[in-house]
Amino acid sequence: MMLLGCTAAPRPPVARPTVTHVNVVEDARGQGVCRRTDGESLASDLPLVEVMRQAVNPSLSRISWLLFHDSRAADDDARSQQLARAAHDLARCFTLLPKRAPARGERTEFELLSIIQAHNASALADAALQNDVVSQRHWYLHIKETCQSCHEQFRFGAARERGDIGWDTESAHSSSF
Repeated sequence: MMLLGCTAAPRPPVARPTVTHVNVVEDARGQGVCRRTDGESLASDLPLVEVMRQAVNPSLSRISWLLFHDSRAADDDARSQQLARAAHDLARCFTLLPKRAPARGERTEFELLSIIQAHNASALADAALQNDVVSQRHWYLHIKETCQSCHEQFRFGAARERGDIGWDTESAHSSSF
């Protein structure tokens, strides 16, 4: 898998005295819930497709907007805090994804991709707290690449070839994309 070839590691957090909530990521760790972008927790029994629709996809859209479309300066502290929180919330959702997936032969690969995504999103959160725009974009691209790999493996590509459209994630809405 090409994704595993990246040797970049998240930089250790640096002290930023101008940021009022430096430990936004630490504060949210351990809560063990996946949240929608409005802050509402998802029910623990939601199927994978609903976790993706209600939390993961909107979080990715929010992160993309903050990285590429927000009119504030890239080093704006409020923007950095919002990006860090969104990335950490995404990491927490990725950590919980394997619990939502049905037990199948491919589950180990799915778990690996979920772990990679949690790492990528956590690294993005760390880069946001450091106002490191180059690293933010680097980790965002890793998230997008891993999404593509997972969807190819479990949703569209290999799942379609098997005649098994990936864990009930296919719908009338998604087939029009």
